[in-house]
Amino acid sequence: MSFTSTPLLPLDRMQNANLELLRSFVVLGETGHFGRAASRLHLSQPSLTKQIRRLEDLLGAALFDRSRQGTSLTPFGQRFLIEVRPLLHHADKIWRSGIREARGECGHLSLGFNLSVVDIMASLLPRFQNRFPNVSFTLDDAPSHDQIAKLRSGDLDVGFMRLPVEEDLEARPLTRDALVLAIPRKWSHTIEEFDDLLPKESTYILLRPELSPDLNKRIERLFAAHNFFPASVHRVNTIWTLVALVSAGIGMALIHKSAIDTVTADTGSIVIRPLPGQELSWDIGVVWRAGRSNPVLAHFLKMIE
Repeated sequence: MSFTSTPLLPLDRMQNANLELLRSFVVLGETGHFGRAASRLHLSQPSLTKQIRRLEDLLGAALFDRSRQGTSLTPFGQRFLIEVRPLLHHADKIWRSGIREARGECGHLSLGFNLSVVDIMASLLPRFQNRFPNVSFTLDDAPSHDQIAKLRSGDLDVGFMRLPVEEDLEARPLTRDALVLAIPRKWSHTIEEFDDLLPKESTYILLRPELSPDLNKRIERLFAAHNFFPASVHRVNTIWTLVALVSAGIGMALIHKSAIDTVTADTGSIVIRPLPGQELSWDIGVVWRAGRSNPVLAHFLKMIE
Protein backbone atom coordinates (compact mmCIF):
# COMPACT_ATOMS: atom_id res chain seq x y z
CA MET A 1 0.00 0.00 0.00
CA SER A 2 1.34 3.40 -0.88
CA PHE A 3 0.21 6.86 0.10
CA THR A 4 1.25 10.42 -0.45
CA SER A 5 2.07 12.40 2.68
CA THR A 6 1.17 16.09 2.93
CA PRO A 7 3.64 18.39 4.70
CA LEU A 8 2.19 19.58 8.00
CA LEU A 9 1.31 23.25 8.28
CA PRO A 10 1.86 25.27 11.45
CA LEU A 11 -1.23 24.89 13.65
CA ASP A 12 -2.64 28.36 13.07
CA ARG A 13 -2.20 28.12 9.29
CA MET A 14 -3.72 24.67 9.24
CA GLN A 15 -6.74 25.79 11.26
CA ASN A 16 -7.25 28.76 8.98
CA ALA A 17 -6.99 26.56 5.87
CA ASN A 18 -9.52 24.09 7.29
CA LEU A 19 -11.93 26.91 8.09
CA GLU A 20 -11.72 28.08 4.49
CA LEU A 21 -12.49 24.54 3.29
CA LEU A 22 -15.48 24.36 5.63
CA ARG A 23 -16.74 27.77 4.51
CA SER A 24 -16.55 26.69 0.85
CA PHE A 25 -18.39 23.48 1.71
CA VAL A 26 -21.23 25.35 3.47
CA VAL A 27 -21.71 27.79 0.57
CA LEU A 28 -21.75 24.98 -1.98
CA GLY A 29 -24.08 22.93 0.21
CA GLU A 30 -26.51 25.87 0.44
CA THR A 31 -26.42 26.78 -3.26
CA GLY A 32 -26.08 23.30 -4.74
CA HIS A 33 -24.25 24.86 -7.69
CA PHE A 34 -20.49 25.12 -8.24
CA GLY A 35 -20.74 28.23 -10.39
CA ARG A 36 -22.91 30.24 -7.97
CA ALA A 37 -20.89 29.07 -4.95
CA ALA A 38 -17.59 30.03 -6.59
CA SER A 39 -18.97 33.47 -7.41
CA ARG A 40 -20.11 34.05 -3.81
CA LEU A 41 -16.74 32.91 -2.49
CA HIS A 42 -14.79 34.98 -5.04
CA LEU A 43 -13.06 31.85 -6.31
CA SER A 44 -12.67 30.25 -9.69
CA GLN A 45 -14.75 27.14 -10.18
CA PRO A 46 -11.66 24.87 -10.52
CA SER A 47 -10.30 26.26 -7.22
CA LEU A 48 -13.59 25.52 -5.46
CA THR A 49 -13.58 22.00 -6.92
CA LYS A 50 -10.07 21.42 -5.54
CA GLN A 51 -11.13 22.68 -2.10
CA ILE A 52 -14.10 20.34 -1.92
CA ARG A 53 -12.00 17.37 -3.03
CA ARG A 54 -9.37 18.30 -0.44
CA LEU A 55 -12.01 18.39 2.30
CA GLU A 56 -13.45 15.04 1.19
CA ASP A 57 -9.95 13.53 1.24
CA LEU A 58 -9.39 14.83 4.79
CA LEU A 59 -12.73 13.45 5.96
CA GLY A 60 -12.47 10.17 4.05
CA ALA A 61 -16.00 10.41 2.74
CA ALA A 62 -17.89 12.01 -0.14
CA LEU A 63 -19.84 15.19 0.65
CA PHE A 64 -21.55 15.66 -2.70
CA ASP A 65 -23.11 13.56 -5.43
CA ARG A 66 -22.15 15.03 -8.81
CA SER A 67 -24.25 14.26 -11.85
CA ARG A 68 -25.58 15.87 -14.99
CA GLN A 69 -28.64 16.90 -12.99
CA GLY A 70 -26.47 18.97 -10.64
CA THR A 71 -24.73 18.76 -7.30
CA SER A 72 -26.46 17.46 -4.21
CA LEU A 73 -25.34 16.59 -0.71
CA THR A 74 -24.78 12.99 0.24
CA PRO A 75 -26.47 11.80 3.46
CA PHE A 76 -23.11 12.25 5.18
CA GLY A 77 -22.80 15.72 3.65
CA GLN A 78 -26.25 16.68 4.94
CA ARG A 79 -25.35 15.66 8.50
CA PHE A 80 -21.97 17.35 8.24
CA LEU A 81 -23.56 20.60 7.02
CA ILE A 82 -25.78 20.69 10.12
CA GLU A 83 -22.67 20.36 12.32
CA VAL A 84 -20.51 22.85 10.44
CA ARG A 85 -22.91 25.80 10.18
CA PRO A 86 -22.87 26.76 13.90
CA LEU A 87 -19.10 26.19 14.01
CA LEU A 88 -18.51 28.71 11.23
CA HIS A 89 -20.97 31.17 12.76
CA HIS A 90 -19.08 30.97 16.06
CA ALA A 91 -15.70 31.33 14.31
CA ASP A 92 -16.92 34.40 12.40
CA LYS A 93 -18.26 35.89 15.61
CA ILE A 94 -14.91 35.39 17.36
CA TRP A 95 -13.07 36.88 14.38
CA ARG A 96 -15.25 39.99 14.28
CA SER A 97 -14.96 40.39 18.03
CA GLY A 98 -11.19 40.09 17.84
CA ILE A 99 -10.98 42.75 15.15
CA ARG A 100 -13.16 45.14 17.19
CA GLU A 101 -11.07 44.56 20.30
CA ALA A 102 -7.80 45.07 18.41
CA ARG A 103 -9.19 48.37 17.09
CA GLY A 104 -10.30 49.42 20.57
CA GLU A 105 -13.98 49.35 19.58
CA CYS A 106 -14.73 46.92 22.40
CA GLY A 107 -12.87 45.81 25.48
CA HIS A 108 -12.37 47.11 28.99
CA LEU A 109 -10.97 50.22 30.66
CA SER A 110 -10.07 50.33 34.36
CA LEU A 111 -10.28 53.92 35.53
CA GLY A 112 -9.17 55.50 38.80
CA PHE A 113 -10.68 58.66 40.22
CA ASN A 114 -11.41 60.58 43.38
CA LEU A 115 -14.03 63.05 44.46
CA SER A 116 -12.16 65.96 42.87
CA VAL A 117 -12.87 64.72 39.34
CA VAL A 118 -16.44 63.44 39.55
CA ASP A 119 -17.70 66.39 37.50
CA ILE A 120 -15.05 65.80 34.82
CA MET A 121 -15.91 62.11 34.62
CA ALA A 122 -19.61 62.93 34.44
CA SER A 123 -18.82 64.88 31.26
CA LEU A 124 -16.36 62.43 29.67
CA LEU A 125 -17.75 58.96 30.32
CA PRO A 126 -21.21 59.32 28.74
CA ARG A 127 -19.67 60.79 25.60
CA PHE A 128 -17.17 57.94 25.37
CA GLN A 129 -19.82 55.29 26.01
CA ASN A 130 -22.04 56.75 23.30
CA ARG A 131 -19.21 56.39 20.82
CA PHE A 132 -17.95 53.00 22.08
CA PRO A 133 -20.98 51.20 23.57
CA ASN A 134 -19.15 47.85 23.67
CA VAL A 135 -16.45 49.10 26.06
CA SER A 136 -16.99 48.25 29.72
CA PHE A 137 -15.56 50.22 32.66
CA THR A 138 -14.26 49.50 36.12
CA LEU A 139 -14.28 52.59 38.36
CA ASP A 140 -11.83 52.60 41.26
CA ASP A 141 -12.33 55.35 43.87
CA ALA A 142 -8.82 55.92 45.20
CA PRO A 143 -6.56 58.80 46.30
CA SER A 144 -3.84 59.94 43.92
CA HIS A 145 -1.00 57.99 45.59
CA ASP A 146 -2.97 54.73 45.41
CA GLN A 147 -3.84 55.35 41.76
CA ILE A 148 -0.17 55.82 40.93
CA ALA A 149 0.71 52.45 42.50
CA LYS A 150 -2.10 50.74 40.58
CA LEU A 151 -1.07 52.35 37.29
CA ARG A 152 2.44 51.00 37.74
CA SER A 153 1.20 47.51 38.64
CA GLY A 154 -1.20 47.43 35.68
CA ASP A 155 -4.34 47.31 37.83
CA LEU A 156 -5.44 50.64 36.33
CA ASP A 157 -5.33 51.77 32.70
CA VAL A 158 -5.86 55.45 33.46
CA GLY A 159 -6.33 57.69 36.49
CA PHE A 160 -7.59 61.17 37.24
CA MET A 161 -5.48 62.85 39.86
CA ARG A 162 -3.41 65.72 41.14
CA LEU A 163 -0.40 66.75 39.02
CA PRO A 164 2.54 66.65 38.53
CA VAL A 165 3.51 62.97 38.51
CA GLU A 166 6.86 61.23 38.12
CA GLU A 167 8.54 60.76 34.74
CA ASP A 168 7.61 57.09 34.29
CA LEU A 169 3.98 58.18 33.90
CA GLU A 170 2.34 60.24 31.17
CA ALA A 171 -0.06 63.04 32.09
CA ARG A 172 -2.34 65.60 30.51
CA PRO A 173 -3.75 68.49 32.59
CA LEU A 174 -7.50 69.06 32.45
CA THR A 175 -8.40 71.67 35.05
CA ARG A 176 -7.18 73.53 38.14
CA ASP A 177 -7.97 72.92 41.80
CA ALA A 178 -7.09 74.86 44.94
CA LEU A 179 -7.03 74.69 48.70
CA VAL A 180 -9.89 76.68 50.24
CA LEU A 181 -11.34 77.37 53.64
CA ALA A 182 -14.87 76.05 54.25
CA ILE A 183 -16.67 77.78 57.11
CA PRO A 184 -20.18 77.59 58.58
CA ARG A 185 -22.39 80.25 57.06
CA LYS A 186 -23.13 81.69 60.48
CA TRP A 187 -19.40 82.55 60.79
CA SER A 188 -19.17 84.26 57.41
CA HIS A 189 -19.62 87.78 58.80
CA THR A 190 -16.57 87.37 61.05
CA ILE A 191 -14.21 85.88 58.44
CA GLU A 192 -13.91 88.25 55.49
CA GLU A 193 -10.24 89.02 54.88
CA PHE A 194 -7.21 86.78 54.58
CA ASP A 195 -5.98 87.85 58.01
CA ASP A 196 -9.19 86.44 59.46
CA LEU A 197 -8.95 83.08 57.73
CA LEU A 198 -6.78 81.27 60.22
CA PRO A 199 -7.98 82.24 63.70
CA LYS A 200 -6.07 80.21 66.28
CA GLU A 201 -9.05 79.81 68.54
CA SER A 202 -11.12 78.01 65.89
CA THR A 203 -11.60 74.28 65.58
CA TYR A 204 -10.43 72.72 62.31
CA ILE A 205 -11.95 69.66 60.62
CA LEU A 206 -9.35 67.92 58.44
CA LEU A 207 -9.14 64.64 56.56
CA ARG A 208 -6.87 61.99 58.04
CA PRO A 209 -3.35 62.39 56.56
CA GLU A 210 -3.23 58.85 55.15
CA LEU A 211 -6.36 59.51 53.08
CA SER A 212 -4.78 62.37 51.15
CA PRO A 213 -1.06 62.76 51.91
CA ASP A 214 -0.47 65.50 49.36
CA LEU A 215 -3.36 67.60 50.64
CA ASN A 216 -2.13 67.16 54.20
CA LYS A 217 1.37 68.35 53.22
CA ARG A 218 -0.08 71.49 51.61
CA ILE A 219 -2.03 72.27 54.77
CA GLU A 220 1.06 71.74 56.91
CA ARG A 221 3.07 74.10 54.68
CA LEU A 222 0.28 76.70 54.92
CA PHE A 223 0.29 76.52 58.71
CA ALA A 224 4.07 76.67 58.86
CA ALA A 225 4.23 79.68 56.53
CA HIS A 226 1.99 81.61 58.91
CA ASN A 227 3.57 80.20 62.07
CA PHE A 228 0.13 78.88 62.88
CA PHE A 229 -0.83 76.06 65.22
CA PRO A 230 -4.58 75.36 65.48
CA ALA A 231 -5.98 75.14 68.97
CA SER A 232 -8.14 72.14 68.07
CA VAL A 233 -8.12 69.69 65.15
CA HIS A 234 -10.55 66.86 64.46
CA ARG A 235 -9.54 64.27 61.85
CA VAL A 236 -12.27 62.53 59.84
CA ASN A 237 -12.46 59.70 57.32
CA THR A 238 -14.65 61.19 54.58
CA ILE A 239 -15.48 64.46 52.87
CA TRP A 240 -19.13 63.91 53.78
CA THR A 241 -18.32 63.78 57.51
CA LEU A 242 -16.17 66.89 57.12
CA VAL A 243 -19.01 68.75 55.39
CA ALA A 244 -21.55 67.63 57.97
CA LEU A 245 -19.41 68.93 60.85
CA VAL A 246 -18.76 72.27 59.14
CA SER A 247 -22.46 72.62 58.28
CA ALA A 248 -23.32 71.97 61.91
CA GLY A 249 -20.97 74.72 63.05
CA ILE A 250 -18.51 72.38 64.80
CA GLY A 251 -15.52 73.89 63.03
CA MET A 252 -14.00 75.07 59.76
CA ALA A 253 -12.18 72.96 57.18
CA LEU A 254 -9.26 73.25 54.80
CA ILE A 255 -10.07 71.17 51.74
CA HIS A 256 -9.68 71.13 47.95
CA LYS A 257 -12.35 73.23 46.28
CA SER A 258 -13.46 70.64 43.72
CA ALA A 259 -14.39 68.14 46.44
CA ILE A 260 -16.27 70.61 48.59
CA ASP A 261 -18.13 71.94 45.53
CA THR A 262 -19.22 68.42 44.58
CA VAL A 263 -20.49 67.53 48.05
CA THR A 264 -22.15 70.87 48.86
CA ALA A 265 -23.71 71.62 45.47
CA ASP A 266 -27.20 71.87 47.00
CA THR A 267 -26.23 73.20 50.43
CA GLY A 268 -26.32 76.80 51.62
CA SER A 269 -24.91 76.14 55.08
CA ILE A 270 -21.24 76.41 54.05
CA VAL A 271 -19.32 79.39 52.69
CA ILE A 272 -16.09 78.98 50.73
CA ARG A 273 -13.26 81.45 51.23
CA PRO A 274 -10.34 81.34 48.74
CA LEU A 275 -6.77 81.31 49.99
CA PRO A 276 -4.25 83.53 48.16
CA GLY A 277 -1.03 82.08 46.78
CA GLN A 278 -0.07 80.14 43.68
CA GLU A 279 1.38 77.35 45.83
CA LEU A 280 -2.13 76.58 47.12
CA SER A 281 -3.47 75.62 43.68
CA TRP A 282 -2.54 72.74 41.39
CA ASP A 283 -3.43 70.98 38.14
CA ILE A 284 -5.81 68.04 37.93
CA GLY A 285 -5.29 65.74 34.98
CA VAL A 286 -5.48 62.34 33.39
CA VAL A 287 -2.50 60.02 33.98
CA TRP A 288 -1.48 56.73 32.37
CA ARG A 289 1.57 54.49 32.23
CA ALA A 290 3.92 55.07 29.32
CA GLY A 291 3.82 52.20 26.84
CA ARG A 292 0.40 50.91 27.90
CA SER A 293 -0.92 48.94 24.90
CA ASN A 294 -4.66 48.87 25.60
CA PRO A 295 -6.22 50.19 22.32
CA VAL A 296 -9.32 51.35 24.25
CA LEU A 297 -7.07 53.68 26.23
CA ALA A 298 -5.81 55.26 23.01
CA HIS A 299 -9.39 56.12 22.00
CA PHE A 300 -10.14 57.48 25.47
CA LEU A 301 -7.10 59.75 25.45
CA LYS A 302 -7.85 60.93 21.93
CA MET A 303 -11.35 61.94 23.00
CA ILE A 304 -9.91 63.91 25.92
CA GLU A 305 -7.71 65.88 23.52
